[in-house]
Amino acid sequence: MKISEMKISNKIAAIFMMLIFIMGLGGFWGLYNVSKIAGGTEEIYQKSFKHISTLSDMEKEFISLRQEVFLHIIVTDQGSKSFLDSSVRERVQKINKLMKTYQAFEVEHTSHRLMKGAMATLQSELDSYWNVQTRVLELSSYGRPEEALSLVRGDGNRAFNAAINHLKRLLSEEMGAASKSYQRSEYLASTITLITVFLTIAAIVMSFALWRLFTSSIVKPILIIEDSAKKVAKGDLAQRALVSSGDELGSLAREFNVMANTLQDSHMTLERKVSERTDELKHINEELLISKLDLEAKNEELARANRMKSQFLANVSHELRTPLNSIIGFSELLQEKSFGALNDKQTQYVKFIHTSGNHLLHLINSILDLSKIEAGRMELSLEEFSLAEIFHEIMGSIKPIAHKRGISLDLKDTIASPVIKVDKAKFKQILYNLLSNAVKFNKDGGKIMIDWDILDEPAGMTMQRYLYITVEDTGMGIKKEDIGKLFREFEQLDPSVTREHGGTGLGLALTKKLVELHKGHIRVDSEPGKGCKFTVKLPQGSDKVELRLTQVSSEVVAMPVDDIAERPLILVAGESEDVNHLIRIYLSGGAYEVETARDGIALVEKARLLRPFAIVCGVALSKKDGWEVMKELKLYDETKEIPVVIVSATDNKELGFALGAVDYIEKPIDKAKLVDTLNRLNFIKNRKRRKLNVLVVDDEPQVLTLIGDILEKEDFVVHKAGGGEEAVRMAIQDEPDLIVLDLMMPGVSGYDVVDRLKDHPVARNIPVVIFTAKDITSEDKQRLGDNIDKIIRKASFSKEDLIAEIRLLELSFPDRANLIDRTTKLFNKRYFDILLSREISRSHRYKQACSVMIIDIDNFSAYNQEHGVSNGDGALCEVSRLFTSNLRKADCVTRYGGDSFAILLPGITSDETLIVAEKVRKIVEKNLFPSVREGGHLTVSIGAVSLPLQKDVDVIGALEESLSKAYGTGGNKVVLYKG
Repeated sequence: MKISEMKISNKIAAIFMMLIFIMGLGGFWGLYNVSKIAGGTEEIYQKSFKHISTLSDMEKEFISLRQEVFLHIIVTDQGSKSFLDSSVRERVQKINKLMKTYQAFEVEHTSHRLMKGAMATLQSELDSYWNVQTRVLELSSYGRPEEALSLVRGDGNRAFNAAINHLKRLLSEEMGAASKSYQRSEYLASTITLITVFLTIAAIVMSFALWRLFTSSIVKPILIIEDSAKKVAKGDLAQRALVSSGDELGSLAREFNVMANTLQDSHMTLERKVSERTDELKHINEELLISKLDLEAKNEELARANRMKSQFLANVSHELRTPLNSIIGFSELLQEKSFGALNDKQTQYVKFIHTSGNHLLHLINSILDLSKIEAGRMELSLEEFSLAEIFHEIMGSIKPIAHKRGISLDLKDTIASPVIKVDKAKFKQILYNLLSNAVKFNKDGGKIMIDWDILDEPAGMTMQRYLYITVEDTGMGIKKEDIGKLFREFEQLDPSVTREHGGTGLGLALTKKLVELHKGHIRVDSEPGKGCKFTVKLPQGSDKVELRLTQVSSEVVAMPVDDIAERPLILVAGESEDVNHLIRIYLSGGAYEVETARDGIALVEKARLLRPFAIVCGVALSKKDGWEVMKELKLYDETKEIPVVIVSATDNKELGFALGAVDYIEKPIDKAKLVDTLNRLNFIKNRKRRKLNVLVVDDEPQVLTLIGDILEKEDFVVHKAGGGEEAVRMAIQDEPDLIVLDLMMPGVSGYDVVDRLKDHPVARNIPVVIFTAKDITSEDKQRLGDNIDKIIRKASFSKEDLIAEIRLLELSFPDRANLIDRTTKLFNKRYFDILLSREISRSHRYKQACSVMIIDIDNFSAYNQEHGVSNGDGALCEVSRLFTSNLRKADCVTRYGGDSFAILLPGITSDETLIVAEKVRKIVEKNLFPSVREGGHLTVSIGAVSLPLQKDVDVIGALEESLSKAYGTGGNKVVLYKG
């Protein structure tokens, strides 16, 4: 059988058998050679080596014996002779024993007979020598040494020489036999080496032949099949495996070729079908291309329409909210009789104007909010807060409306209130819409029940916690067929009811969308004549629970204000002169001075020139918008630190805060909110402070007037800029402390004002508050960067917001707001008054311990006269250092004025206050101060009060009373107010 016809298993078996045969032959030959080498080695050792060793020992003993015989003859001592006799006998015995041992070896070589004769001759010679030796020893023992010596030299020498010669001849024969054995072993080793080399070469040649056989019959066909498979895989379907063996690989190659034939046939069929379908697809693609171009044209048209809609809404927002800002703001000022008394008719008309303006603003805001939700541009700002807190705020707004109609409100009240995580403003809007509807469509003397609950419901594989709020009224109810219309925009269920109660049909539609924006759900259950029950379901978003503390109402203690106090200057830059004028009216007569800017450029210029404490500005400023104004203000060292409050018609406070504005007030401007905003920055006036300069920038004169009046009434210095160009110029020249900037101004817009101020080394540090009607987009954020301190939307603008933000900025920039004493570098009295007011309120509300000390240096005027003002200032600095280095970091040390200091000690009780006060008094008493003489010592009198006090106790009065007692008793005393 041919090898190519054998199966692979048989081929491998044959190859392995041949390899095993070669290995067996080599092993057998090796074992044979080992045995032969071992035999040769044994022969050399057992025969030749032992024979030679025995004969050598005999020779040595024989020579030693002859020497002892001579000694026996020579010595005369009988003892020595006896010893030598014994030694000679032992050696004779030993030689005989070795002779017998040698005779016992088997001598196997060709000279065996000769060796036997030699042994006999040796024995005979030995016997002859023994006879001569016996006679010699006897003669020596009998005292005849001459005869014994003569015998030894005669017969003895002949016998010895004959014996020793025979012995050496035997030794030579044995050595010759050993040499022959070694030669045989050496020959055997050479033969083994040659045969082993031959067998190794033969094994290598055979292994190579077997490898060639294995490769040609197994590996090579596999490689041929592999190569053919790769070519087929790459698309060469005509490739075939050329293997003709009759084994499994040949069978595999034949099957592979069949498969390749099938694939080639299938491919040709597919190519034919593809060619047919390609023509069809070309026609279809041409139709799809036409359709695609048509759709792209329609999409572009829709996108353009959507952009026009967004632009239209932005324009509507600005154009409607801006005049509303003036209408509501000025009507509010008129109602407050800021410019004189009104008669009854005028009061009634102004009230109508204010109410109608607010109603129109609410309608505009609702429409714009719905539009933003539908466009997906409404974002949630989630935060955690107490549910009871929100209900408290909402009930404060709803109760007056409900009580006018005798409607009672029943709200679930518990000690523990859940904490929810939602958008606070939008959640309040949801509750307000539901409650205002419940009041509006309720009957006089009716009832509204507000309930809530927390339930865990399955959400996939987990449980999720939901807040359920129900608002139920006793009103007219809704027909079942009308419930579906309830949440549709502008849908009126009954025109007669609408005419009676009013409404636009947007409140519930907006409420539903706001609920769904929170991933919640709203439903209504109602029957005609039985009222309605609205249920809102929202994810709670938090597992926290807040325990409501019993609050003790406490009025903030009013601090005295010096008539000559310097008021912070507020620079107002509204979107119009009306806005500037309105803000000026709002702030006039208060703690701020107001300066206005007509545009963005003027705002920046006035800000640099006047360096106001804060800037209140709109976004749409002329020449340069509010964003640009803020950017430019950040460029100049003299304006980069000025806080900016934005007054805008858009509702995007998050963006404003992200851009750096300290607040964002929506138009129309609410006076109370604007003033409150500034008051949060500077709600307690200082005796000797510089007025805060605010640059107000707006292209609308009425807005400039409004904001300017608001800020001036609050004692800000207001600078007005009617456009962006003027705002930039004023910000740079005047260096206001704050810029109130409108973004949407013609020419230089608010954005331009921000950019230009940012590039100025001084004006870039002026805080900017954006005051605009524009909806702030992410592009606006990116454009303005981080230069905006606050954004105020004109749509919800109030005087309180603006004032609060400027007040807050005063604390954020104490040096610019004149809150730092220049001599001691401590906070001054104005800062202390702000902090004290807060601590008094907190102490009354939460019953937290807090102590206050006023420290007066005794006879400091005399010290100044004696040592000079320079040393006096040094002493004040040293006293401030002693206080700050020996008190806690949490304690607030301020210079109260003149030679007086005030220290606020949070968490310190009355007993601890006395310890701290005594420590302070002793530290001052022991210290050495600058003096023209030796021993410059000063002492202090300390008046202390521990909070909380009774509600009707004036804290400042109590401190002054205690200080007066300490000083009146000789000074260097501590007096704690006892009440």
